[in-house]
Amino acid sequence: MGPEESKLRMSLYLLISLSILLPNAITLVSMGRTRGIPQNIKIPTMNLIICDILSGLSILLRSILKFSSVEIPPNASCFIQSSWTLTTCFGSMLIVATIAIDRCICLYYENAYITKVTVRRVIMCQVATWVLSLVYSLVILVDHVPDYTDVRCFNPYIGPLGRGLQLTIGITFRILAFISYVFIYVRIKQMVKSDLKKGLKTKGTFKTTYKLVLIGVIFHVMYFPFLCYTIYLIIYPELSQKTETFLLISSFLVLLNSCVNPFVYAWRFPECRLEAKKIFFFFNKNKRKAEDEKRKRILVSFLDTSSYRNGGPNIVCNGNSS
Repeated sequence: MGPEESKLRMSLYLLISLSILLPNAITLVSMGRTRGIPQNIKIPTMNLIICDILSGLSILLRSILKFSSVEIPPNASCFIQSSWTLTTCFGSMLIVATIAIDRCICLYYENAYITKVTVRRVIMCQVATWVLSLVYSLVILVDHVPDYTDVRCFNPYIGPLGRGLQLTIGITFRILAFISYVFIYVRIKQMVKSDLKKGLKTKGTFKTTYKLVLIGVIFHVMYFPFLCYTIYLIIYPELSQKTETFLLISSFLVLLNSCVNPFVYAWRFPECRLEAKKIFFFFNKNKRKAEDEKRKRILVSFLDTSSYRNGGPNIVCNGNSS
């Protein structure tokens, strides 16, 4: 690969990193300002957004180092970049899977969930996610092929044992998430059918839960080509140099997922959507004031004094707050 082609690729990476960072940063701030989202959903969702931000920062740092005059040994640069990328990717996968499992348990065992799943336990689970992600990335990088290039230093050089671990954990969590999505869908259908028999209106009741399932499906579908690439290199490791185009396509889909996530999450909750609009229209005082009034009306209708416990909104497993 010539220097011009390398610079063109780094320019593309720079553009992608900014496309990831800007919407995710806005979403992180807007979600941080919300009051109506239950903490057991808000914390892991913000953690997922942080994973996307770190992924964008990794690409941005790589682009800056490429264009700068600072020289870093290729092996050190690749080790840092690879462990960074592996940690954030595994963290994202684990968070999406745990959110799906969390919602599934909440729908089937609501009373036990409300009493047992506390904010403290949710925070501990998220801390454990980061610890496991870091350990996972370091274990994979222990088994590597010591052959680095300046541009491609991540996927082609993970050894067969590392790829086996990557594949095993990836498939396991995706299967768990898929099973959870199936049970969520079945449970929602049962509850809708029950409400219809009682003559209750169900339109919009499960709207955010349906969106959550859609988010998870999109997440896993966009990771599927990368999963196929991993399987291919385990079977034919000697052909890594001939699969660069497929690697670029599959990696682009993974990165595109990080770009899509914030828009989906920002529009999932009305309050978060309004906070994002306030950030977009920071230069327009009248527009910000109008969006703030809409937010107050949402909070008045959604959060009364009976809906609070321990300083936050009550958990509702089958309503729009979930």
